[in-house]
Amino acid sequence: MFPINVFNQSSDIPQRYRNRKNPVEIFRGYYDEDEVEINLPVGFVLEAKPDNFIIDDKFGTYKMELIVVNPSKLIYKRSFLLKRGSYDKTEYDNYRKFKEQVAKIDNSKIVITKS
Repeated sequence: MFPINVFNQSSDIPQRYRNRKNPVEIFRGYYDEDEVEINLPVGFVLEAKPDNFIIDDKFGTYKMELIVVNPSKLIYKRSFLLKRGSYDKTEYDNYRKFKEQVAKIDNSKIVITKS
């Protein structure tokens, strides 16, 4: 078992606040796009993989896709857009959940076994 995304994981989940007093400010939006080819070692096969996943939210979009090209070759695609903007303080929990989902999916793993 090993993580698919070893190079560009998003792990910055904002801290929880019970009484948020300020609006949510995203000063610098950005866009990341990655494509990685994974070649399984000779004698190993893919046993389990995560489902493809899409999040489309007011804070941004995230897409993770794992394509099985053949039994020994996979293509991992990931795109992440964080939108710049100012949001009401009541949106903080939703923003935090969005970032938490991205971090969870970025930590997805595949399972390979010896054939």
